[in-house]
Amino acid sequence: MSDMNTQMADRYKNNFLKEIEEQAEMGEWVKMCMQCGLCSGSCPTNFHSGWDHPPQEIFMLIRAGKREEVLNAQGMYMCTSCYNCYVRCPRKVPVTHVMHGIAEYAYRIGRAPKNQPSMHLSKTFWTNATKNGRVNEVRKCRALRWVWSRPVV
Repeated sequence: MSDMNTQMADRYKNNFLKEIEEQAEMGEWVKMCMQCGLCSGSCPTNFHSGWDHPPQEIFMLIRAGKREEVLNAQGMYMCTSCYNCYVRCPRKVPVTHVMHGIAEYAYRIGRAPKNQPSMHLSKTFWTNATKNGRVNEVRKCRALRWVWSRPVV
């Protein structure tokens, strides 16, 4: 475990919900999920083999205190930001933002998987945009080609 990960695990002492509420973007919305499954049913990636836990399961695991299982999950990296989940959620939980917030938190504490394609896409996009003031498609495509030409482990 990285030092940051160890510090966070010690600081919250088995209260993973509180940790997510305080450390992940819009994490306070996790407790509003009523486990209806509309987010999963409306997600375009829900049939992808890499989707180990859909959003409502990740929210349930957070409330159950399953820190390691959530931080090792691939589900939060499968989000395509289509906002179908948010539009259909009866409680208007911003699922997209919460999923990205959890993924960003996992990255911050050193728990994000290495060579994760969507994380690399996001990092490449924002680096390109902040460096150039806009996205240079040619540079972005060159940077991403090596990631998408390799099998994901």
